[in-house]
Formats: sequence, C-alpha cells, structure tokens
Amino acid sequence: MAYATATGSERHWDATSPLDPAEQRRVLIHAFLDEESLPEEWFPRGNSISRAPTSDEILEVLEPWRPLKLRRIATEISRNQGKGDLIILRTYYGGDSDERMAEILEEDELSDAFFSPDIQWWRVLNDPELFDFGDDWERVLEILPELVGQSGFKVFRGVPAEGLAEARDSDDPVGDIQYLASIGHGPLLVADKEAFEENELRALFLDGHGNIIRDSTLKPENIFDMKMAPERGQGPETTCWQKGKVGPKYKRQGDIGRVLYPSEEA
Repeated sequence: MAYATATGSERHWDATSPLDPAEQRRVLIHAFLDEESLPEEWFPRGNSISRAPTSDEILEVLEPWRPLKLRRIATEISRNQGKGDLIILRTYYGGDSDERMAEILEEDELSDAFFSPDIQWWRVLNDPELFDFGDDWERVLEILPELVGQSGFKVFRGVPAEGLAEARDSDDPVGDIQYLASIGHGPLLVADKEAFEENELRALFLDGHGNIIRDSTLKPENIFDMKMAPERGQGPETTCWQKGKVGPKYKRQGDIGRVLYPSEEA
C-alpha cells in the first residue's frame, strides 16, 4: 500500500525533486503514516492494483526501498496483523547479543503453547543488514509501515468516533482512550541493547500512526501471556500495559491527549 503513496495515480514521486531519492522516500512514507484514511484505489483487488508501476519506477523507487525479503515480510504482517502474533524487532547486534537473542527466542518458544516455527521468518525481525537501528527503532516504520494501523489488509489510523464517545464516559477515560488508540493490538517488542542487558524486551504500544501510547517492558517468558491477553479480555489489565509510561503525545497536555481526553473540569 505504501507503494501507492510513491507511484499512485496522483504520482507523488517527483523524478525532478532536488531531494535525495532516499530522503524523498522517507518523506513519502511519513506522509503515508500521517494519513487518517486511505483511498480505496490504493488497495489491491485480487492480484491486480489500480496502476502497475513502470519498469523505471520499480528500479528507481521500489527496489532500492525494499528488497524482496522485506516485501515478503510486509505481506505477511499485513495478512496477520491483529491476529495476536507479537512482532519482535532486534535493533542491536553487538557484544554477546547473538547468544542472548537465541535465549530470548527459546524462552518465547517454550512458553507458547501454540508456537509455530513457520512464522518466525516474518515475526522476528532479526537481520543486521536490515534492522541495525540501535536506539532509533522508529526507522523500522520507514521500511515496514504495515506494522501500525492495520488489522489484516484493513487500515485503521484514528480512534473510532463511536468507541471514543463511550471511552470518554467510562470510569477511566484516559486509560480507555489510550487502549482504544492501540486498536487492541499487542505491543511491538524491541530487542535493543538495554533489553539484552536487563533481559526485558522493550514493549511499545503504538497507535495507527506509529506514535507511542505506552512504553513498557516484557520478560521473554511472558510473551505468550501478552499475546493471549486481548483474547482473554485482559489487555488493559496486564502488568505490561499498566506499568507502561505514557508516550509524550498521549500525555494529558500532549498533542494527541489534549484533543482526545475529556477536560479535567468536565
């Protein structure tokens, strides 16, 4: 779908732009993530799309952005987002992190009653050539924007109005609105340097645009319980959610919080 942002019928890609191609791609992907809704023509119908890319667009725009491995990962994430499988993003590859990563994945496998090795190739983002971001985990959204705002192939960016009205009238409007903004998805689990040192993955609850709602941690042996929490109706009650620090934009006076939350005087 992000392809359409670059090469759709409006031809957002500007071959004459003074911007470096990589920078122009970055700007377009961030514009894609900022969209509240997506035009219907951007969605594939069967095996067809509204406008096929030209050979030049494939060579100049698409292939430099995402190699085949990333395109396959993006397809599987799109198909499976919202089904409960938590994505693990490894962003640090120094020291003894290879051994520590193997231990984390072993803990994940042993604790998951429904563990499937067949999905690990797209569920665990573990490749230094693609994901060596260090502390700058947000860079993953520039190559895999499908990580946020989706449930299957449907895109959900904002908080649904009907749910928002109900959440505002609840006993815990701020917490309920934050959980609603997460679309009920589990967190993105980040294996950064600190995660390897503390044996706790960073757990980021993100909204449909990639903004942090809550920033928490999760031990590898608890991944399965976190995965099953929404199905059990326990999502907002999990320790991972409860102990999470509210992201800057979701604080009461943050850019998003001050718009979504009811006034304190109400």
